[in-house]
Amino acid sequence: MPAKKFFVLLFALAAAACTSTEMTSFVDPGVKPGQHYKSIAVFTVGMGLAERVAAENAVEEWLIQAKVRPVRGMSIVPPTRAVSKNEVQEKINASGVDAVLMLVLKSKDFINHQMPTTYHPGQTTSYVNFVGNNAYVTTNQSPGFTSGGGTVRKPIASYELSLTDARSQEVVWKADGQTRGGVQHSYADLAASTGRTAVTRLIADGLIAKKK
Repeated sequence: MPAKKFFVLLFALAAAACTSTEMTSFVDPGVKPGQHYKSIAVFTVGMGLAERVAAENAVEEWLIQAKVRPVRGMSIVPPTRAVSKNEVQEKINASGVDAVLMLVLKSKDFINHQMPTTYHPGQTTSYVNFVGNNAYVTTNQSPGFTSGGGTVRKPIASYELSLTDARSQEVVWKADGQTRGGVQHSYADLAASTGRTAVTRLIADGLIAKKK
């Protein structure tokens, strides 16, 4: 395996290990076996700019790995511009994509996590002193102490996802996802994890062809 691809794989695995996304999906019964999409545009709704960029970057990267041509939603509709629904559809048609993947943020919050405490007992030291024929033992006890404890906040977010066939305008796939992160993660990290999981699930559900 080339060094560059190996590095990308390691990076992806590390990123996935940092966050946890649970996703439940459903494929429309009308989808025919082998109906694989080869070009997908990704849009986000309800997210801040940092989250949108992270989600689109993640989906783009993983679609490329899956040999699917990605089109970023922000390249079709820049966040600096206001366009009508008809204009958006015209731009999607002009992009030549087969399908549109939509990631909608439903809610986000923090979970308070109580950290465990650890008690460290004090140390006892004894000394023997001799005075003439008599021995005296002197004992010193250092105080114990407690470490850890306190409360940390971990981010959590819920998403609704869909894949729409660009030609028929019908939704062919839906999913609900919930992503959790650690104390060091942002909502952008959670959005990226959700995007990666969405591509993985689309492959598992047969809407993106598995790499041979």
